[in-house]
Amino acid sequence: MDLRKIHHTANFRFARGYDHQTGMLADIEGVNARLEHLGEGVSKLQLRGPRWQPHGSFIELHDSAFDATSRVGDVSFDAGGRLSITCDDREITTGDDNGTIGVSGSAWLLRFKE
Repeated sequence: MDLRKIHHTANFRFARGYDHQTGMLADIEGVNARLEHLGEGVSKLQLRGPRWQPHGSFIELHDSAFDATSRVGDVSFDAGGRLSITCDDREITTGDDNGTIGVSGSAWLLRFKE
């Protein structure tokens, strides 16, 4: 008999809070979420923690390529750990009420409302 855990939302632990000072996600031990606004509606979200090894990227996102003073769109966390995406002050999507960022082992998942 072969039993294994599959990557299904029921197997993920979702963050129920976000500390804006430290970037730590509540209910997910040791996971840090760093959100950086680059300007022109571009934001960079990085998840860091002991479950993931640092790795390089084939495509580097150059912060200097964007006008940091332009905030057409925005990505933000609320205190409950929900991630929201807006454009021109209009909400495009927001995280699920049960959490946006989830992890299961080394896998991660972003969950948004439909």
